[in-house]
Amino acid sequence: MKKALFILLLFTGTSAGAQLGINVEATLDTNEMRIGEQTTLRIKIRYQRTNVLKIEWPRFNDTIIKGIEIVKTGRFVDAPRSKGNKVDYIQSRDFVITSFDEGNYLIPSLRFILNNDSNQYVETNPLPLRVKTVDVDTTADFKDIKPPIHEPLTFEDLALYVWITAGLAAAALVFFLVRRYLKNKKQMYALADRSRPAHEIALNALEKLKKEKMWKKGKDDTKEHHTRVSEIVRTFLERSFGINAMEMPTYDILTEVEKLSISRESKNVLRLVLHLTDMVKFAKEVPTDLQNEVVVDDAVKFVKANIPKPVAGEQEDEKR
Repeated sequence: MKKALFILLLFTGTSAGAQLGINVEATLDTNEMRIGEQTTLRIKIRYQRTNVLKIEWPRFNDTIIKGIEIVKTGRFVDAPRSKGNKVDYIQSRDFVITSFDEGNYLIPSLRFILNNDSNQYVETNPLPLRVKTVDVDTTADFKDIKPPIHEPLTFEDLALYVWITAGLAAAALVFFLVRRYLKNKKQMYALADRSRPAHEIALNALEKLKKEKMWKKGKDDTKEHHTRVSEIVRTFLERSFGINAMEMPTYDILTEVEKLSISRESKNVLRLVLHLTDMVKFAKEVPTDLQNEVVVDDAVKFVKANIPKPVAGEQEDEKR
């Protein structure tokens, strides 16, 4: 099958892309495939947050267009990329697509709305895709189907089947028992964690992380240090405020936090923590020793400032 890589840079008719410093790259792994085969549509947007605060992607259900179905939608990524003193942000997502109808298709322009303004947008150029059927030689004669060849079953064959069956049964039993043990153990830990307040779990985890000082061990451990700070804070946000922070990019988290009734100082501290951890995780920034320590202190500060206050009934129970 012929393979080709289509890369088309897109700009809007209103020149919003050039004005706002944003460009989009759309690619197809191949422009030609047989019925039932799969290819990947890849979309990548490079932008600067000084100009673009929000990008609204087109929404798909289970098809791109009639005849082209989406098999799998990849994970959405929104992460910074540093180049010298310049920091760009990249959003990307892959779509695995297929088709069961022969023909020449044209994936239309995909429009991305910028900053909640329908007059500001960027669009892709159309992408051609040819789907062809399996070649069949209609001039050849029909041939009879040959019957399977049966060989006599020997004692060695029978013994082998018995051993294989017994081995699979034993493996299945071990797998079942181990899985059941781990499941019960995980449920016990989950129940124990749910019985503890979110801020207590977060503060204990941050205290332990601060004592480890894993960032002193090397570059990879520094990245792990900041990853764990980010995960602890995001988990605290989920349990305390109901924000699905573990599955959201930093920009969306901060947007949701703006809606909360917490102090402006807390919001600014959270912004600093998540921005630094993102830069270390995704942009390969090398933080100073002071930054490695301060990011934990800021996370502790944010958690302590947002410990939920007990209601009147709980306060009376504590006094008793």
